[in-house]
Amino acid sequence: MMNNNKLKLGIFILILLLVIVIVSVFYDNYIDTKDKSSAIIEVLENNCDCKAIEQSVYITGIQFEKNGTVKEKGEFQLIDCNFKSFDIEVKRINEILNNEVKNFEEVDQLKFEFINNDISKSIVIKNGIIKKLKK
Repeated sequence: MMNNNKLKLGIFILILLLVIVIVSVFYDNYIDTKDKSSAIIEVLENNCDCKAIEQSVYITGIQFEKNGTVKEKGEFQLIDCNFKSFDIEVKRINEILNNEVKNFEEVDQLKFEFINNDISKSIVIKNGIIKKLKK
């Protein structure tokens, strides 16, 4: 009888530890993602001369797209920004994000849309590397 209770207690403790580990991993990933999206916005606000910076979407989790699998992606709009050259500004922002956002290179896809007056230009950064410059 005593051994049966010890076995049940041991199994209960093992299951409890397993649940704690799983919850902890999910919570850490949630906080890391939240911190990363907040950090991206903060870096943009501190380093870009824009009237507004808005996060359209920031998603984590496996997503299947026509260009492959994506685990983490986001879209941001930079509205009425002052800069002389779009290409130079994009490179500057990418460099700052790579330097200041922890694990920025792990973000599978970020789309930045620059909206000035009626003109809209977009870029995509994949794993910290500029992939597309649209004129």
